[in-house]
Amino acid sequence: MEEFKKRILTSIIGIPLVLTAIYLGGPVYLLFIETVIILGLLEFFQLTRLTDRSLKIIGVVSAVLMSLVIYLNNGQNHIFHNNPSDFLITLIFLALLLSAIFRSDLSPAWPNIILVFTGIFYVAWNLSFLLLIREEFAWGREYIYLIFAVIWAVDIGAYFTGVKWGRHKLAPQISPHKSWEGALGGVIFGLAAVAVIKISFLAQKPWLGCLALGLAITIVGQLSDLVESALKRNYGVKDSGSLLPGHGGILDRFDSILLSAPIAYYLIKFLL
Repeated sequence: MEEFKKRILTSIIGIPLVLTAIYLGGPVYLLFIETVIILGLLEFFQLTRLTDRSLKIIGVVSAVLMSLVIYLNNGQNHIFHNNPSDFLITLIFLALLLSAIFRSDLSPAWPNIILVFTGIFYVAWNLSFLLLIREEFAWGREYIYLIFAVIWAVDIGAYFTGVKWGRHKLAPQISPHKSWEGALGGVIFGLAAVAVIKISFLAQKPWLGCLALGLAITIVGQLSDLVESALKRNYGVKDSGSLLPGHGGILDRFDSILLSAPIAYYLIKFLL
């Protein structure tokens, strides 16, 4: 019960801050996403037990530069075009590879380089799609509202439905408390959130497109949550951090968004 109270209190404080950053956009929203990227990546390094300080610095600097390039190009250019993002990714890869040359102990160098590169893309690249959505699309702010609303609704729906009716385990080897009933409840709550955001902010957009977007987020979001759970299970930890009382760390709170953001971006681009 005490943990649940902490979770509610953190949400009461945190949700208005997130919504304010989304509403204001521009530098405030950029600062918000960059903060999440930096803290999330540092948690990833701590979780995966990376101790090499120089690689951590390269990773964090690379992650920030990558997201800034995406933001400054205002969503017009990304990895699939000839643009600064391609060049930057090449430089990041070269910097990580060259860092292995000047080490007295080469045995952990290559696994650590792969780890840093994975962390950059798992955290920074995926979250950078939140910048693309907010800045590239005319209704970007409203789409971000929808993404967060669906993720939060799925989290609430899956929790309460799972507690009440959960009988069949979803992925017992990864997360023993998650159930198929909870997952279904999350989908239902998520689609209800889509309806609320659609009526409130996206009245001009087609119902079918909005529901398809919402359904994809409910499914991919829960899979994304399981990916982070598998990562934590592999390293034998309960939470990615302790920054958010009742929620764990930044990755624990944004785990469902990590894989949902790029999927949402392309569905918005092609469906809405």
